[in-house]
Formats: sequence, structure tokens, C-alpha cells
Amino acid sequence: RADCERLILTPRTEPQAAAVPADLPRLVLEESSIQYPVSSVHYPVGSIQPTVRSNQPQAIVFTSGTTGYAKGAVVTFANHLWSAVGSAFRLGIVPGDRWLACLPLYPVGGLAVLFRSCLYGTAVVLHESFDAAVRRSLHDNGATLVSLVPTMLGRLLHEGFTAADAPNLRLILLGGAAAPAPLLAEARAAGLPVAVTYGLTE
Repeated sequence: RADCERLILTPRTEPQAAAVPADLPRLVLEESSIQYPVSSVHYPVGSIQPTVRSNQPQAIVFTSGTTGYAKGAVVTFANHLWSAVGSAFRLGIVPGDRWLACLPLYPVGGLAVLFRSCLYGTAVVLHESFDAAVRRSLHDNGATLVSLVPTMLGRLLHEGFTAADAPNLRLILLGGAAAPAPLLAEARAAGLPVAVTYGLTE
């Protein structure tokens, strides 16, 4: 049980929200198509003060983990911080990094992309889902990092995706499930740099 106090939704997600059996107060967020260029946002150093404790829970992330039965894993702000620190040591931080986020944001794999990029001060290329636009984005939007699950990588490779289709890509983080050896070999043959990883709820 997560003991949620409120359900946050948008007009587009109301059908899914209607299926939630709990009688919770609902906060409906209006969706906006307004996009702000990155160059218009400036945050002076020291202007943002922390308002949470590091050991405070940030989310309860449900994961089937090892048993197949969904369990709520409590993830704290410190968990995200130290995961980002570890990732920075392993992957490096490049000021011009652009992390393409096409995983859902409710599991840690998608959520971590946002936290890491905020902590690093680097850009996120956010996609609503994994579809044909992701491949175009890898080519056209200068993505240097992307987090995928094996099925996604397999689909890209099946479509003939190679390193030439993502000229700026420096790493694919692959997690969410075991990575089959033939898939990794196929990615290597296509010139795609892959790092096998796992998330905070695994």
C-alpha cells in the first residue's frame, strides 16, 4: 500500500484515473503545448535552495523485481543523488550532453534521467513514448545518451539502426531486464556503444 492522498492527472489520462478504485481527491493539470527554448531559462548559481531532507522519500516506485508481484520500493532523494554521482563517475559528464528520455517516467529508469540531468545541469530531450520519432530524434536532436530496455534496442536494430543514425550518441544505457548476449553482439556490430545497467528498484 502506498497510502496516497491525492491523484494527479490530465484530461488525457482521465480514463485511466477513472479505473483507480480509491476515492481520492483529484488534481487535474491542464496540458499545454507551449515550449520554452532552453536558452531562455537561467538559474543563477545559489538561487535554488534545497527544501527537502536527503533521507526523505521522493517516490514509491512499484516494481515486479524478482517475484513477479508488484512491490513498492521507497526511493529517497539521497538515492537519486548518489545514483547520479555514481553514474557521473562511470559515464562522465559532458556539458553538451542531451539525454533522450523515452522510457515512462513512473519507473526509476525514466525518472532517473530527469534527476541526473537536473543535477548535472544538462539537457533532456523528452518523448512521450517510444515510437518512430525516437529514431528521428536520435539523428536530428543531437542526443548523446539514451536509456532503453532490451526490447527497444532490439526494435531499433531490427529496423537497421546503426551508429551512423545517431552521430552524437556516446552511450546507450540498457536496463529493465536481462540483456541477451546476441542482442549485445548485434549492437556491437552496428557500432552502438551499450552499457548494461540496473535501476534503484532492482
